[in-house]
Parts: sequence; structure tokens; C-alpha cells
Amino acid sequence: MTNRLDKQLILYRAHLQLEQGQHESVFEILQDCVSQDDKQQQEVAYLSGWAYVLGKQWDEAERMLSPMLDAQTQEFGRTIQLERERIAFFLLVLGLVANHLAFYEDASLHLSTCLKVLHVRRIHLPKVRMQARYSLGMADLLKGQPQAALQSFTETLKLCQHYQETEMPARVYHGLCEAYQAISAHEQAYEAGQASLLLYQQHSDHQQSASLHQALGQICFHLEKYRKAREHYTQALQTAQEMQDLLLLTTNHALLAELCLAECRLEEARHYSQLAMAHVEQLSNPAMQSKVYVAMGRVSCEEAMHMESEAQKSLLETTVTYFKQALEGLKRIQAHQEMANLYSLLAQTLEMLGREEEALLCWRSGFKVLQE
Repeated sequence: MTNRLDKQLILYRAHLQLEQGQHESVFEILQDCVSQDDKQQQEVAYLSGWAYVLGKQWDEAERMLSPMLDAQTQEFGRTIQLERERIAFFLLVLGLVANHLAFYEDASLHLSTCLKVLHVRRIHLPKVRMQARYSLGMADLLKGQPQAALQSFTETLKLCQHYQETEMPARVYHGLCEAYQAISAHEQAYEAGQASLLLYQQHSDHQQSASLHQALGQICFHLEKYRKAREHYTQALQTAQEMQDLLLLTTNHALLAELCLAECRLEEARHYSQLAMAHVEQLSNPAMQSKVYVAMGRVSCEEAMHMESEAQKSLLETTVTYFKQALEGLKRIQAHQEMANLYSLLAQTLEMLGREEEALLCWRSGFKVLQE
């Protein structure tokens, strides 16, 4: 554990140097960070790529960053030859990789700079501009700033219409769906989600269609349309099983667990919670991982209400553990509103255990995080 923490400290030092624009010393710092941890290896590659971009060493930047890009982005990058266009493109790439690694503040920095460079230098790269604006919206959404995300997604749609882009609108409407849902504008979220689902189906994108069914199911759940929610979740689950998509499967099991709780079907909720528990630690997305832990915590808390004495206490302790694990993921992405909500749940659970002082600290933490 100490060795891993030492390496994380090295990465933090390198990150600070890059934020200050001092890329020359980064490679020397990173020489001391040889890790077998996949996540740390990716972070080393990202930080090295960032340093190469600052030094305008494009071939080296591509070597470091391209393994974390999709094939379409890699292919598009090979068509860019002009120096000023490369600057904009690699800023986009840094933003995409930062989003992939859940470094959402970094992503916002890179993508905002990319858009500024495109505007100030009048660089005509429509694909880069649309992708940067959309990805900025995703970064805002995933770090708990849905209003900013709505603005970015709306602007992206306008760009898609202007440049007659046909592939991206499905993803943009998907983003709008999640952003509206985050501010409890459920009717608008459902409308955007339906538009996205239709476009995904037209493009035969089964994975994203399943993801959209999950989102639509969550909207129906919040509107207490439980039968419709189950239909969407069942459709998503079927596709996830066919594709053996671990993220979709695990999150869908968690969502079904919460739905069963709302329908007072505790045995079924426990079943889906156990299915989600089997793979939650394998998820690399901290936002999704946190959602699963919250669902598991809700189920164990409800189970506790049907128990007495030591059995109840044990389940409440389990609930506290799940909520704390969820908090760790939310802290990584700085999702302040979600953190505040979760601190409230954790405080209530601690009060049920008679741990009043810890509960008070949680209430205070929830209030404090909303002020940040």
C-alpha cells in the first residue's frame, strides 16, 4: 500500500508541474514511477503525453496517448498536418483521455483551451470543435455541473445542425437526457432520451441503445412509473447479457434492486443487489461504481429495518461501508451535489447506529461540500 501511495505522490508532483506549464522536469519525475497498476500506467502515459504536447513533440504525444483513443479519432488525427491544427487536435485528445481516466477538471481545462485556440486562431476544424464542445459537456456532467453541461450540449446540437453532422446528435441528446435528469427536469429528460434512442436504433448501436434504456428507466422510476421503468431495464438487461457488457450488467442490476425496493419486493431487491456486488469492484468508472454502491447500501439498509438486535446492527454497518465506498468515487470526480445527498444518507444511517458524533460530522460535510 505504501509503495502505491508513494507512486501516487510522484504522479501528483508531475501533475502540478504540468498545471504550471513546466513540462521539462516531468519526465525526470516520472522515471521514478514504474508501476504494475494499470490505472497508474495509464496516468503515467497521460501525463507524459501532456508534457509532449506542451513541448510540441507530436509524434511522442501520439505514441503515449493513442492507445487510450478510439480508432476513429486516431485515424482523423493522421489527416492533420498543419502545426496550428495539431495544437487544437492534441488539446482535444488530452481532454478525451482525461475524461476516460475520470480526471474531469483536467478535461475541462484541456477542452476549454482547445475551443479558445480554435476561436482565437480561426482554425477551421469542425469535427474538433464539435467533439470538444460535446466532451466539455460530459466533463461538466460527470463532475456534477449539469447546468453547464446543458449549455455545452445545446451548443453542440447547434454546431451539428450547422455542419450537417449526423453521427454525433445521438450522443448529444443522450447527454441532454442525463443533464436534465440531474436537475430533476424529468419530462425534458425523457423527451431528449427518446430522441437519442431513436437515433441509436437507426445507427444499430445496440450498446448505447441499452444505455439509453437504462436512463429512460431511471426517469420513469423517479416519476413513479414503475412498470414502464421495469420494461426499460429489462430491455437494457437483455442487451447487456447478449453483449456481456460488465458495466451495463452491473449498473442494471443495481437499478433493478432499487426498483424492487420501491415496489416493496425485498427478496428480489436482495437478489439483484448480490448480482451487482459480484462485479462492482471491477468497474473503472467512479461515477457508475458509486451509483452501484448507493443501491447496495439502500438495499442493506431496508433489510436492516426488518431485523432486530445484532442482525440489524450488522446490516447497518454494511450500509455505512457501502455509502463510504460510494463517497470515495464521488470525491474522485468532485460530484458535489451527489456527495451532499450521500452524506445525508450516511448521517441518517449513523444516527440509527447511535453514532451521533460521526453523524454530525457527516451533516456538516454535506453542508460544506455544497459551498465549494
